[in-house]
Amino acid sequence: MPGRRPIVNNIDLMPVIRVCRRSSRQEALGAWLTLSEFVEENIDDVCAQLNSRWLVSICDTYADFGDIPHRNNALLISLLCNYERIVQTTKFASKPIRKKINDENNWLWDDNQLIAINGTVDVHINLFRRIRKNFENTPVLLKILRTIIKRMLKNKTTLKRFGRISGRNIYKDIMGELK
Repeated sequence: MPGRRPIVNNIDLMPVIRVCRRSSRQEALGAWLTLSEFVEENIDDVCAQLNSRWLVSICDTYADFGDIPHRNNALLISLLCNYERIVQTTKFASKPIRKKINDENNWLWDDNQLIAINGTVDVHINLFRRIRKNFENTPVLLKILRTIIKRMLKNKTTLKRFGRISGRNIYKDIMGELK
């Protein structure tokens, strides 16, 4: 059912996930430890009881707070799912239906939605911020990534189209996150 809360074994994980996202670093780290311990002790139930949207949210939290191997693998999962959402959004974002995308719940699969195209889109910003963290110790690869992204944004790519239809300066957004 679309829009359901992340409840596992009658425990609502939303407050803990929210603290990880919106609190001071100290509070977020405490919530992260609670969340990661719960997830690791109950991984079968977490996978069985949560939809993909919440599993990706947990991966985003691992990408933000986990150790390097967990952060890298969590980022790959998040990247896969968010890129699918970006592609699906650009596919359906022709002008006649753009208003419909912004005004309705457009469910894709397993509680994931099309991305609202209203100038406040931040999916790509969050994604590239997480990618940047994984490149902290690999400046050569970061340089390669920046070069490839610049080229993608100068050519006819899904990423460039997504920026155009989202009403954002996607070049500035992404390159700002990849400093």
